Amino acid sequence: MHPFRWSHHAWGLLVAVPWVSVAGCSCPVSYHEMKLTPDGLALVHTAPDGAKLSAEQCQALCEGRAHSQQEGVSSVRTGMHWSCELDRGDQGAVVECHGAMECIGGRRPQDADLVDTTREERYFASAAALEGASVVAFIELAESLASHGAPEPLVRRALRAAREEVGHARTTAAFARREGFEPDPVVLTRNEVPTLEVLATLNAREGCAAELFAAKVARHQARHASKRTVRDALGVIAREEASHAALSFDVHAWAVRKLDRASRRRVAEARDARQSELVVASEREVSRAHRSELGWPSAERAVEIARALPRLV
Repeated sequence: MHPFRWSHHAWGLLVAVPWVSVAGCSCPVSYHEMKLTPDGLALVHTAPDGAKLSAEQCQALCEGRAHSQQEGVSSVRTGMHWSCELDRGDQGAVVECHGAMECIGGRRPQDADLVDTTREERYFASAAALEGASVVAFIELAESLASHGAPEPLVRRALRAAREEVGHARTTAAFARREGFEPDPVVLTRNEVPTLEVLATLNAREGCAAELFAAKVARHQARHASKRTVRDALGVIAREEASHAALSFDVHAWAVRKLDRASRRRVAEARDARQSELVVASEREVSRAHRSELGWPSAERAVEIARALPRLV
């Protein structure tokens, strides 16, 4: 199969998810740099090492709570676990903020803009954004697989997954609109095809870890949500997410045969790091009403699910 014979048609799937835009699509950028000056807070492009800030200062600065009206803070997303570094100089303090998303949804594309899923009243709006981003993720995967000479069935399965993610995005968007919300916008950048090691790393993180976790959480929701419409919709999503996770493990088995030992080790470490992020994100307890309506697992159960994810071999 020619790598891009079907590419135009595949990207055409985004017509069905208009809240996702691609400017021309490595994990999302997980940090923002800001400079505290006498005049306020501004974005900068330097990231020097420095002393640790306190947790309280970190939250106030990185989430922009204390500076929500300052110019340039709009790109700093809330709903993240932050760690910060500070470098003091004559002109002010340069702060580097590293954030891990609270979102514990499925596969994310390269350079995905971060989406806040911690606002419970807007759960479906954010979920629709993430599902829409997953459409891009699977188109990227299909292109990357084809470019690296993967077996045609793997490429076709990735394209089928992209089509299924369109369905997930439209379903969650419909729930969001019933609650009076539009899907959160997502802005992505289309990138060059990654190296095989980067492909394998992204697949291990976002497929073998995040996608599988999302499938298991969706299955729990499909069993426990109070509304039948939600149970039915999440039942379909859970089954298809499970098939996407199975694809990820098949992609992993194909890719690692072509990598040397050091590369395989780095891929496995990246997957383990993603699992650790999922465990941390799962520790946040949601409201009882949210758990009842959406069947969301308790923090204890979500952590159990995240910790039980199988290791790569």
